Amino acid sequence: MLSEQPGTGLWLVYQMMNLNMDKQPVRGPLRNWVIRAGITLLVAGSLYLTFGLLGWFPLELETIAWNNIRIVSGVAIAGCLMAAIGYGDE
Repeated sequence: MLSEQPGTGLWLVYQMMNLNMDKQPVRGPLRNWVIRAGITLLVAGSLYLTFGLLGWFPLELETIAWNNIRIVSGVAIAGCLMAAIGYGDE
């Protein structure tokens, strides 16, 4: 195979790709939990917001309630921030 022959440009690219693919990020269990919880909140908030705007779920636009559009959007934003903090510098 051409990419496995040393001295070619493709060989260098092939070796660099293998180096990047071998590195798996090692995260602690707390970081994994924060990432998963954040993504779960993001998905749940986004789905509730979408279904509320479509009229399938109750979504109050004017009054202050647990299903107010600001609170549901805030859950999605908090989930996004949690996932971003969990991923850190990756």
